[in-house]
Amino acid sequence: MISTTEISEKAVYNCFDYSNLQAISMREYILTQREKEILKTFVESGVKLNGFSVLAIRLKRANKRLLEDIELVKASLARLTDIS
Repeated sequence: MISTTEISEKAVYNCFDYSNLQAISMREYILTQREKEILKTFVESGVKLNGFSVLAIRLKRANKRLLEDIELVKASLARLTDIS
C-alpha cells in the first residue's frame, strides 16, 4: 500500500506508479488474430467457432468501455491529423 506521503511525492494513477517507467507503451491492436477470425466468421456466416461464447461474453461486458476507447482513439487520430 502506498502512504499519503508517497502519493504527494510521486505521480500515481490507478495505483500504478508511472514515474518509474522508462517509456509508456500501448498495444497496437485490440483483437488477436484468432479473435478476429472468430468474429469475422460469425459476422459473415453466423457460424460460432470454438471460443465464440467466451469472446461474446467479454464483448458484451466491456461494450461501453471498448466503444469509449475507440471514440477516444478516433478523436486523437483526427486531432493528430489536424496538427500534422
